[in-house]
Amino acid sequence: MIITRKKLTVVLFCLIFSAIVGLFFRLQTLLDFSSGIIPIVMHEDPWYTVRQIEQMVHNYPSYAWFDPMLNYPDGKTIQWGPFFPFLGSTFALVFGATTQGDIIRITSWVPPLLFLMMIPISFLIGKKIWNLRVGVLSAILVSVVNGEFLYRSMYGNLDHHIAETVLSFAFILGYLYILQFLKNKNHSEKSTYLYLLSLFCGMVYYMGYMNIPTIMLVALTIPIFFVVYAFLEDDVSSVSKLFLANAIIFGTFILLYLLSGVPYHGLDIQGYNYGVIAASIAIILFSLFVSVLKQHFAIQSGKAKPKCIVYSGIIAILLIILGYYLGIFLSFYKSFTKFFFASFSSTGIDELSPISLMRAVLSYNVAIAFSIIGFFIIVYAIIRNKNRILIYFFIWATLLSIVSISQVRYQYYEGPIVCILMAICLDQIYLKLSEQLDKKKKVNNSSLNSKNIALIFVILIVVVYYILSLSIGLYVLPTFYGKSIKSEWVDTTLWLKNNTPEPSLDYYAIYEHDSFQYPSNTHTILSWWDYGHYILTIGKRLPLATPLQDRGAHIAASFFLTTNETKANQVISPFHARYIVTNYDLSQIYNTVSLWAGQKFSYESYIHNFIRKNNNNNVTQLKGLRDPFFLSMFTRMHYFDGSFMKASEGHEISYADIPSDGVNISYIVHDLDPSTLDLNPAFIKKDKISFNYTRSTVDVPALTSYRLIYESPKVVSNLTDFEIHPVKIFEHVKGHTIPGTGTIELPLVTNQGRNFTYQQQSVNNTFTLPYSTTNSPYDVHATGPYRIIETNEIFEVDESQIEKYYI
Repeated sequence: MIITRKKLTVVLFCLIFSAIVGLFFRLQTLLDFSSGIIPIVMHEDPWYTVRQIEQMVHNYPSYAWFDPMLNYPDGKTIQWGPFFPFLGSTFALVFGATTQGDIIRITSWVPPLLFLMMIPISFLIGKKIWNLRVGVLSAILVSVVNGEFLYRSMYGNLDHHIAETVLSFAFILGYLYILQFLKNKNHSEKSTYLYLLSLFCGMVYYMGYMNIPTIMLVALTIPIFFVVYAFLEDDVSSVSKLFLANAIIFGTFILLYLLSGVPYHGLDIQGYNYGVIAASIAIILFSLFVSVLKQHFAIQSGKAKPKCIVYSGIIAILLIILGYYLGIFLSFYKSFTKFFFASFSSTGIDELSPISLMRAVLSYNVAIAFSIIGFFIIVYAIIRNKNRILIYFFIWATLLSIVSISQVRYQYYEGPIVCILMAICLDQIYLKLSEQLDKKKKVNNSSLNSKNIALIFVILIVVVYYILSLSIGLYVLPTFYGKSIKSEWVDTTLWLKNNTPEPSLDYYAIYEHDSFQYPSNTHTILSWWDYGHYILTIGKRLPLATPLQDRGAHIAASFFLTTNETKANQVISPFHARYIVTNYDLSQIYNTVSLWAGQKFSYESYIHNFIRKNNNNNVTQLKGLRDPFFLSMFTRMHYFDGSFMKASEGHEISYADIPSDGVNISYIVHDLDPSTLDLNPAFIKKDKISFNYTRSTVDVPALTSYRLIYESPKVVSNLTDFEIHPVKIFEHVKGHTIPGTGTIELPLVTNQGRNFTYQQQSVNNTFTLPYSTTNSPYDVHATGPYRIIETNEIFEVDESQIEKYYI
């Protein structure tokens, strides 16, 4: 198809316009992320990318496949590749950024700049599978599509997923060009072009895998399509050439992967080991197998000769036996189930949940309807002409759509696909409307230009889509700012950096897993796993739990929910947790915490949700707090500062569990009419609960081996009984034991000027005191001596008398 200069001008204008609008749409976060105490990035995971880029800047271009500052005492083998950190560190060095703040400011541009590559890629894919109009429309639509695709390409979202999207779509584009080459009748004369395209796809696949292993989703489409292609294609030479292309693609990948060095052993296809080589060889052999069948047994017109079926079955059985013997299939199966069936219900992680209708509408608005129509238009076109290029796009788009619908974290793939499908639908609207207007024009002898009218109609639809997308993006995206680090966590991690002992590990150094040993005084900092990367990257300290969800996530959950201090100490002692960071938000996600702690810490044993109906049948949801909630380490530390707390509230309530939509709802009975419910008294339960987080239902013992040493500046506004700060830090100490009986108390003031009194009841005629009264190294300090209330006896304890851990 020859493009005139006028058309070329229009196309270039549309592409440039889309790029400018899309880029500025992604710079909304620029000022917010650059104007705080320190420059910040979006969400939790990008903070670890910052750490990786810092490491690479100081060791360019070496990459740390092992990080001893994670997952103590084993360290962490990193399960994604160096591509994005390499890109970020190169960008930083080119612009002279070496400090953390400068690195963040400079490299935060990488995601929106990578997005710009999606404009020409979307254009070329749309043009290749359909026509020039669809290409232009795809580029225009993708610039403002919302959802994960927009979120992952925002300024400050320093994560590898936008690179994953770009490289995946670039691979698909290259493969579509290979299919276009095979479609031409004279392809036998231009094999060099095929080789170059295959090399390009192989290199893109290599870069994609060295970014993150999920690029293998693209690889999965190759054998599926190859079977379909061999089944439909009558030209045996085309099948052979496509096999050759597959062999070059994955052979190139294997060669580059081996040359760059295989960091780990094993056959896990999700890890950087030999599993991906086995998978690549399997794709090549499978393509060879199908190609040989096509050549020698003539699979034609959908009918295979009986001999073909027999030989195919024998070879398949032999391959299965070999794979089973080598353990390849078991490894593949485990990786497959881990990838596709990770569950929101078992982890409470939002990105593992299926996409909701509301989230889909906010992401794609009117594009949902148009893309669904576009999908069926493609199906109809495939049924009619069996276009091989369209079939491959269909297989790829369908697979990624299934994956992204089942787990919202993969929606960054879906955004561009929705735009391409919508573009196809709009193109058909344009053609059909033009056709109908032409018919009316002949009947009415009208002078109206039907194509211009149809074009205006399509432009109006695009304008509506743009207005909705930009409006939703500008309204919804500020909620994502809440997913960025809060100021209290910046304050807290900077305090850790400046006021706790530096680790014996060099933050910037690259260590080898096989030769590494931890220094004996290594200690960690325990927090909920959401915040581990903050502690590592800003605080330069070893977090015990991180968003990578290793063993530390379960340890944190078990520690915070444990109701016995001795057991809590046993939980963290093997992991040298010297500091504990608590945060108020944890009380809002208790259900998630209990999921990570396992069955022995059920959510219902801590908090029970009740429904109360008043006389007007208005429903109020209430959280009933039970004894274990107040005895848990989290509540004792964050709400009571580790002090003894006497029971101050206990509502005796009666309730009944009434089935509703397959779920039992607990209704408070005295608010209902028992005669209406026809309840059997045997089914009425009783409980003693509190509706106030700071008023316990049970006497809460003091903590003897944890002392408050810091709290963040702000105050939680929805609590009036106590002054609760969002984030607190406690030091784990052995304390100082003195003889005595009764209740001892100590007046203290925090670094924020809040006065509180620590109280402890004697156990076995002794007190174990966590605070010193003189020479405290912290701004949280005593304002007087210890005093036994019953005898008025006072004690002074110097900091040197407080025994500590891991020094």
